[in-house]
Amino acid sequence: MEFEEINHLLELARIEIKEEEKEKLSKDLESILNYVQKLNEVETSTIEPMAGGTFLENVYREDEINPHKENLEKELKNAALKLTNDFWEIPPIF
Repeated sequence: MEFEEINHLLELARIEIKEEEKEKLSKDLESILNYVQKLNEVETSTIEPMAGGTFLENVYREDEINPHKENLEKELKNAALKLTNDFWEIPPIF
């Protein structure tokens, strides 16, 4: 990559670097562009495009009120919580 292009990119990004760093940046950008070129050579004409990374969808359920508060208290009796006026009270973290 030419220093003219690198200077233009640095100006757009409002970044200032030393001249010796431009050489390393040039090599790094050249390596990245070569890798992207290899990706462009992959045959993708038979692959359908995707809008995201997966076809999975979220599964939702309705919230339900648990009428069996007694069981919940029994299950959480060893936890560092206590039930006060239908709210769980926890110890402070600070």
